[in-house]
Amino acid sequence: MAANLAAPGNQPCDWRISLRAAPDCAGVFTFVPVVNTLAFQRNTREGDRNLDRNLHEKPVPASNEDRLANVFCPLLRRHDVLVDLHSFLEGEVPFALIGPPNNAGALEPFAKADEELALATSLGLGMVVHGWMQTHRAVLEAKPGPGGLTDSQRMFSIGTAQDMRFSADYGMTVECGQHDDPQAVDVDYRTIFNALAHLGATTCRGGWNWGRFVPR
Repeated sequence: MAANLAAPGNQPCDWRISLRAAPDCAGVFTFVPVVNTLAFQRNTREGDRNLDRNLHEKPVPASNEDRLANVFCPLLRRHDVLVDLHSFLEGEVPFALIGPPNNAGALEPFAKADEELALATSLGLGMVVHGWMQTHRAVLEAKPGPGGLTDSQRMFSIGTAQDMRFSADYGMTVECGQHDDPQAVDVDYRTIFNALAHLGATTCRGGWNWGRFVPR
């Protein structure tokens, strides 16, 4: 499993939770505390552009995020599961954003919807939502350019979780709360441990919902 934090630089959640979580792992995991160092140092969402849009490897990288993608996409493909931790500017309820039902369509083909939903519902969050790529495509098709949709527009909604699904694995984005809310850090921590518990890969007993997590 891979767990990412601070992909947008102004959504740090708390990168230190990866250091707290690592000793309780029983398996092979990659914690990426700060994905986008440039944006993190600036405390901005982007370095040169949004890393979580049009994410794929670039033969000729033209930006900080292009160079990151050339390292980060191969890293994602070495894992079976991704939990990508984010925070939001406005809102109240933490939630998981999952992919589509199993399908063989052209937009987002997927064969592990059951596994992804089971992981999402194990995290102890208040809400699970879906439909990101479908909604984005619908918005684009409602206002097409003179030549129709470009390849860049079709790729624009692809971020880390979508890249995992295209690699025949699965993953999700978890929005843990508002950027500067201290409780978002606890949501981050619970999310990682509940994911590990669900996958049977933690040295701690049981899952951590909204109550006290009991170490073994």
